[in-house]
This record gives sequence, C-alpha cells and structure tokens, in this order.
Amino acid sequence: MCVDPCPVGSTTVTSHLDYCNSLLNGLSQTHVLRLQRVQNTAARLICRIKKFDHISMSLQTLHGLPVVFRPCFKLPCIVFLALRGVGPLYLQELICPYRPTRSLHLTRSFAPAATATYVNRLFTVETAILWNDLPQEVRDAENLSSFKRLLKTDFFNSAFPQNCRSTCS
Repeated sequence: MCVDPCPVGSTTVTSHLDYCNSLLNGLSQTHVLRLQRVQNTAARLICRIKKFDHISMSLQTLHGLPVVFRPCFKLPCIVFLALRGVGPLYLQELICPYRPTRSLHLTRSFAPAATATYVNRLFTVETAILWNDLPQEVRDAENLSSFKRLLKTDFFNSAFPQNCRSTCS
C-alpha cells in the first residue's frame, strides 16, 4: 500500500514531468530513461520501497503511466478537443478530418494538413499517428472525461500487460 508522506513533493515531481510533455514525443531513449528514473524514484519515495525492489507494481498502484506514455496521452486529448471544435482555433486548423473521395475501408480519422509548415507538420503527423492508432471506442467517446478514462485504460493496459487483465478497467 502506497502512502504519500509528502503529497507536495510527489505533486511537484509529477507536474514537472508533465510540463510541456507533448514536446517529449519522439525524444531519444536516453532522455526518456532519465525521466523514467525520476518518476521511479518518486514512486519509491511515496511507496517506501527499497532501491532494488521492482517498481512496476508501485507505478500501477499509483495509477501512473510510464514517462514514454505521458506525451502519448496528452496529444490525443488535444486532438479530441480540436476535432470537437473546443480547442484553440490554430490547432483546429492544423487538424483536418480525413474524408476519402471514394468509399474506403480505412479507420483513419484525420490526415496531416497539406499546407503545414515544417514545425506544424511534425505536430500534425505525430498527432495523426497517435490518433489513428487509438481503438475506435476511445475515439468515439462522448466527452473529454470519458475519453481520458478510456485512453488511460488503453495505455495502462499497454504499459502493464501482465497484471491488467485482473486489475484494470
């Protein structure tokens, strides 16, 4: 059982890991591992486990996604809002729904904008890949809170596949 002895400390670490985390998408494995060590150390402090004990169960107990999944969680949330017309206008312009000219059996929801600049193209390509890889039931969520719940469950099952059949969802 994890008891947080210092909620301010764990909140500080989590908020620093999540700060601008959408920019962390595509980060090199070396940098991701460094950030993962920070998250693991915070989980060890919160759960009061030893340095060489396995950390996965503690992260599961804290419902924390590994660092590599954090930007993959943030970007689809931005897309969800933009596709529903709630997000900022400049993001709505970057994200255009995919409408094939003929009937195709594709599950793609949107494609990158053709007139995007280099930086915007990176955003649109990354978000398109992440969004199109999501299960249809997640993409079809009714509101943001249900979308986040379904998305986190999907990523949680991917991050911790060995124990999720009994504890997740």
